[in-house]
Amino acid sequence: MPEGSDGPFLAGPAYTVADAMFAPILFRVWNLGSYKELIEPRKALAAYNKRVRARPSWDAGFKQATSNWGKVSAFVPVRQCT
Repeated sequence: MPEGSDGPFLAGPAYTVADAMFAPILFRVWNLGSYKELIEPRKALAAYNKRVRARPSWDAGFKQATSNWGKVSAFVPVRQCT
């Protein structure tokens, strides 16, 4: 978490718009297969990622997105990081 944060989320104890804006980045890093390289070695970021993914809103938003992935990927290029 950012230095000086007094809680489990970016701006403190409550999930805020800052977390909502960062969640899609975590989702994209996961889908690109870069989790082990970019998130896992950073203990605070890995713990934050786990807390964000545990929220009901994660499943509501991102499971719906991945259920239509075949349709979306036809319009949005998906590439692996090298």
